[in-house]
Amino acid sequence: MMINFLRQNEWTVVVLNGDVDSFTYSLWAKELNVLMRTGVKKLRIDVTQGSIYNLKSMQIIVKILRDLHRREGELEFVGANQETKEMIELMVKADQNIGPDRLIFKASE
Repeated sequence: MMINFLRQNEWTVVVLNGDVDSFTYSLWAKELNVLMRTGVKKLRIDVTQGSIYNLKSMQIIVKILRDLHRREGELEFVGANQETKEMIELMVKADQNIGPDRLIFKASE
């Protein structure tokens, strides 16, 4: 698994190459937590070249969305498979501290 960070206009883009699973979760979580400490408000996570497989890896997305909600920011998720999309949407709906309008799913570009 490799994680690359890019800037595209006002967006910070995280590009995942490979899979996040129970073995690579800690790296995924660490990199995203460090990024969030920089004050990012517009975050795009591109998983077109990878996948997120375990629940803990999806939970970090919900945590990030909660932080972005407090900052009045946005999260765009690109290239998620249907199962990942549905699971994240369910977790977001269950969290009372997140506005679901701050999460946008996009197909692969």
